[in-house]
Amino acid sequence: MKKNLKNGLAVRGYDLVSIVENKKAIKGMQSISLQHLGSNYWFASEKNKQLFIDNTEKYLPQYGGFCAIAMSEGALVDANPKSFLLQDEKLFLFFSKYFRLIDTQRQWMKNPDELKKLADVEWETLQLD
Repeated sequence: MKKNLKNGLAVRGYDLVSIVENKKAIKGMQSISLQHLGSNYWFASEKNKQLFIDNTEKYLPQYGGFCAIAMSEGALVDANPKSFLLQDEKLFLFFSKYFRLIDTQRQWMKNPDELKKLADVEWETLQLD
């Protein structure tokens, strides 16, 4: 599976559990980390690390952590973990720049169901490459 990693680190070191449970992007700590399927995940607390271990699929971002809008167009674009959305109990990340002046999440919100369908198809196609 393709993943958005920087030197093996997923989601720029942000704590996925904090994003999903608290709706807050908090940077994790290297000292509280976990390797999962070739990716290194950082957590803000041991409790969050354990929650991730107990229910990993709940916390993993869609499309390998790449921008959901870009995925709907078949492109692999880095996402900013500070720009996220929970839709149908799934975590979606988006490209964001310049203190979120440019943020593809706004585009997604105009038609989330249709864009998700497109992104799902493109993601499956990319997995076959």
